[in-house]
Amino acid sequence: MDNNNVFEQEFTVLSYLSDCNSKLAPHYLLLMMQEVAWGHVEKHHIGWSYLAEKNQFWALIRLHVQIERMPEWNETIKLRTWGKNPEGISHFRDHEMVDKDGNIIMCSTSTWVVLDFTNGRPQRLEDYPTYLYTNNQRDAIEEHVPKIKKITMPENGLLYKPVVFSDIDVNQHVNNSKYLQFALDAFPIDYVKTHRLTEFFINFNHQAKEGDDYSVYSQEIAPNNFTSVICLKERNTEVAIISTKWNLIC
Repeated sequence: MDNNNVFEQEFTVLSYLSDCNSKLAPHYLLLMMQEVAWGHVEKHHIGWSYLAEKNQFWALIRLHVQIERMPEWNETIKLRTWGKNPEGISHFRDHEMVDKDGNIIMCSTSTWVVLDFTNGRPQRLEDYPTYLYTNNQRDAIEEHVPKIKKITMPENGLLYKPVVFSDIDVNQHVNNSKYLQFALDAFPIDYVKTHRLTEFFINFNHQAKEGDDYSVYSQEIAPNNFTSVICLKERNTEVAIISTKWNLIC
């Protein structure tokens, strides 16, 4: 559904989308958000199909998500998205998740750019239809996603894993949802069973691809507030920085 340039889809949290607490797993939340974003731009003829003909693709570079609660296994929700006024090469997009009673249980804002497939450089999307943002001035989160403060990485002792087949998406790089999954999988399972993710920020700095080896290093910078860095071995590159905030499950 697309009313007033707000695009909406309905999802049910199936068993394979649920985590060990019978809630929607956070990385699947990102896949749902990606799906409605793609659906919106595809409907308006500036999506994957259109950009692929120009050797370009949409890339998510920054994300901020606030979670009131995660939907439960078998729960049906609506996820809506809309574009906001771009600035230069940066395109801004908000999301809201709504339960059956109309309560907003998740909101987010994000920054996207169009990249060239061959050289990875940002491109201007000159024919971006202005009506996609001029008819909707509401903010799910008003502020643009900030830059996450860096942490000091250890000089050695990092354990690396290879990028595998299931990490790669249609754009031939690691899907944005995977970076959050990498970071959360590095937490002790007892911690994620007893704590609830309430907010997270992600800065996507580079692309991880087939043949790369990555490592995750996390540091608690305040009680239940962590910064996780995902870095590559061969290129010595920090591909993503993720800030997560948690509450103890009562």
